Amino acid sequence: MIITIARECGSCGHLIGEYVAEKLGLEFFDRNTLIKMAKENGYYDEYCSFFEERPVSSLLYSIARRSEEFFPSVRERNFLKRLIKDNDNFVIMEVCGNYIFKDEGDTTSIFIHADQEFKTKEVMKRENLNLTEAIKHIKDIEIRRREFHNYYSGEIWGDGKNYDLCIDTTYITPEFAADLIVSYINAKKGKDVTVMHRKSDKAKA
Repeated sequence: MIITIARECGSCGHLIGEYVAEKLGLEFFDRNTLIKMAKENGYYDEYCSFFEERPVSSLLYSIARRSEEFFPSVRERNFLKRLIKDNDNFVIMEVCGNYIFKDEGDTTSIFIHADQEFKTKEVMKRENLNLTEAIKHIKDIEIRRREFHNYYSGEIWGDGKNYDLCIDTTYITPEFAADLIVSYINAKKGKDVTVMHRKSDKAKA
């Protein structure tokens, strides 16, 4: 089971991802985790633009577009699979996960969003910023994520048709949002995956 989560800045998406991984007994991969793993395996320098969520130069982009072999999403998809070592049970944050893993079969893609006021208050509290700084921080982060995603996937970041489930967290808690995701996956699979994973854990014990 692979769950990919993309999110707007300040929507509590990262915390939701952690809750989902905990509820389902899955490994959790975010950008910092992947950077650490890549450095340990000697891949970081080769894929630093990918890890920093920024497109490379327009020249390299045009070259990449000419050959599927060098198309960015192909390289990064193969790289992530090597890095994660073919683990097929995890939650992964951002890094175009919904696009890179969409053909894996047992994948559910999530997009988390919230209204501007909620996100601004959340970022002000979390980053200790004033109102103006928080608004700028959100704008800068979301521009970077949008450009990064569009470059590596050719898709529009945040477009609902590119995700299985979109959740507005303006009026719900992160844990409630995580429960919604688990419920969605249960309905999608037609069985209680939470119970399934708990039984699996007991069997291993």
